[in-house]
Amino acid sequence: MKKPRSVIQDDFQDRLLTGMFCIHHVFEGAGRRRKCEKYGFLVAITPEAHALIHAHPLSGYDLYLKQECQKYWEENIGTRQEFIKEFRRSFL
Repeated sequence: MKKPRSVIQDDFQDRLLTGMFCIHHVFEGAGRRRKCEKYGFLVAITPEAHALIHAHPLSGYDLYLKQECQKYWEENIGTRQEFIKEFRRSFL
């Protein structure tokens, strides 16, 4: 199995190795989880931060992560329209 990667967090693997962080899929939902893994839209965060993100979706850090992933997509993968087709909406 391929190691998970993050296109927006350089120290992703190092954080995971500590055992103090969990993997957060930036875009929620069963189908989008696989897409996050495919494109590297993952971050390693503390369990407390993970709970906060899910308690307050589309605000603060959650929105920032979605925007960063979309920027990465538009600079490296495809167009905004393709991003919307893949992830249902634009966050920019």
